Amino acid sequence: MMFQTLVSRVLQNTTGGLSQPILYPAGPAQNTSSGQEYLLHAISTGIQACPDQKYVLLGYSQGASLVLQASSRLGKKALEAIKAIILARNPYRIPGKSANVDSHGNTDARGNIGMFVTQAITSNTPIPQFPESLGKSGKVLDYCLENDIVCASDPACDCQIAADHLSYGLVDSVQETAFQHIVKVLA
Repeated sequence: MMFQTLVSRVLQNTTGGLSQPILYPAGPAQNTSSGQEYLLHAISTGIQACPDQKYVLLGYSQGASLVLQASSRLGKKALEAIKAIILARNPYRIPGKSANVDSHGNTDARGNIGMFVTQAITSNTPIPQFPESLGKSGKVLDYCLENDIVCASDPACDCQIAADHLSYGLVDSVQETAFQHIVKVLA
């Protein structure tokens, strides 16, 4: 839902494009394994059938976790076929990444971490991140709205999930900068 307008605009401005939702059981357990398998299978079979096919991955919240986790399992050909990745509300967001952007697509220099980063560190589990080559490729935009505590948690705040959490699809600057990024790399 957060990317519906964006996907429609991209498809209207590209030739031969299609949209394929990745289905998985979204929920508090954050289990994305079935979605990861589906994504990996779709890309690998797509590359076999059409080696020049290009991919754009969109991940919102738990979907951002899914994209992060699956990306570390992709081979070189698949990583090359992915031309853009747009994340919003990434609960595993780490400060200092070149992909981190604010609502206007500008570099986001905040030092806040995503809400699941502390949990991963405490439980000594890996923090899902892109392979280094993909993270530095310029293909990725990782959006975090100014008051979204999911991607920029504030340990001093006993906050509820703010309205910004659900607003990415309504923020024109997010939709426009993501659109411009995608159509540029698909051209």
